[in-house]
Amino acid sequence: MILLMIFYSLIAFKFCSGEYQPSLSNDLVRNYAHWFVYLACMGFFLAIMYVTIYSYQKMVKIMIEKINLQYEELKQKNEELRNASENIKVLKGLLPICSSCKKIRDDKGYWNQIEEYIDKNSEASFSHGICPDCLKKLYPEFVSDD
Repeated sequence: MILLMIFYSLIAFKFCSGEYQPSLSNDLVRNYAHWFVYLACMGFFLAIMYVTIYSYQKMVKIMIEKINLQYEELKQKNEELRNASENIKVLKGLLPICSSCKKIRDDKGYWNQIEEYIDKNSEASFSHGICPDCLKKLYPEFVSDD
């Protein structure tokens, strides 16, 4: 049956394109069963075309929705990165520092405490403590000799 449908689909295609012109004595013209098969094949062909086009449109719609979602995510990430880059302060280059008192010379030639300089030129803040070596040197009475 499928081979017959394919055969009549080919004949129908050739007939519609003008390549095949049957004579009046031909069975294709005189037999109604042949025309029924021809119309059934054309209907089958049109149904397959409709399903294919509908599936393609549905798939394209889903892909467009995914692309739009990814586009919105990228826009949001770009905005986050832009905001983050605006909030970054970076110290670059060489910093002249006194080898004795550890003060830093700024661009105007003034010597500042390292804490003041970093506080003015970055987002960092300081909390003070004392290291074990300085504790021994400055406050030996509070250090045990263990």
